Amino acid sequence: MGFCNLHEFNLALLAKQCWRILMEPQSLWVKVLKGRYFPNVSFLETKKSGRTSWAWASLLVGRDILLRGAHWQNLRVEAIINRELDEWNLDLIRHAISDSDARAITRIKFGSSTLPDRLIWPMERNGSYSVRSGYHWLHNIECRRRNPRPSSSMAIDPRLWK
Repeated sequence: MGFCNLHEFNLALLAKQCWRILMEPQSLWVKVLKGRYFPNVSFLETKKSGRTSWAWASLLVGRDILLRGAHWQNLRVEAIINRELDEWNLDLIRHAISDSDARAITRIKFGSSTLPDRLIWPMERNGSYSVRSGYHWLHNIECRRRNPRPSSSMAIDPRLWK
């Protein structure tokens, strides 16, 4: 009927707030949280302390969920770029790619090497976390955790049939 698991939906909403902390570090509410809970480390490195509020502990749960599903995207491929000649140097990966792939790579224009790595949410095309994709990802993980065996008669213990 389309009902959501409210616990999983709440976790997806918490993860969205954590995404906002990571993507909007200059906003006032993030600065307040940083000053109170993680003044000397990044949000990704902070630990739960003795003075943790219920809201902050909840955000840390959302952060852990986000980190289980997100991954870092490296915007630089310096190993196969010759910056002196400003061209591709595919010698290091030539053995692992086809000639057509090599031609396709050489047509790619270089980006800026000054851009930092960024955290992306791979379940969305644009790389940004959404509550919808976060909920579906979390729901699928939880379903697999609760029901690790397929729901077929072959998965039922043969002793039950006797």
